Amino acid sequence: MIAPLQDMVERFNHKTSKDEKLKEELMGIEKRINLDLGEEHFCFILNNGEAHSLQKGMFSEPDVTITSDPVTLTGLIEKTIRPMRAYAQKKFQVKGKLEDLLHLRKLF
Repeated sequence: MIAPLQDMVERFNHKTSKDEKLKEELMGIEKRINLDLGEEHFCFILNNGEAHSLQKGMFSEPDVTITSDPVTLTGLIEKTIRPMRAYAQKKFQVKGKLEDLLHLRKLF
């Protein structure tokens, strides 16, 4: 599962490097993000418009926690599943401050 997540991180970073408005919007923001996929757990840092440090495990004090399953998350990454549909079916849940969630939506 780490390969599709790394691909998501790279696409996000490419997108922010090309989109000055998005990069400016995310400048000065640093968030610790956990991905709870049931049996697999990952975390990464979003800092100044760049996602990095993707690794197995979870932060003890994250700013945002995403709970899903590998199939749903892969569908979101590959854009075969729409985020609102996954959220409505409770296959994709996000916990954190509303402001943090609004920044996170730019990943998908």
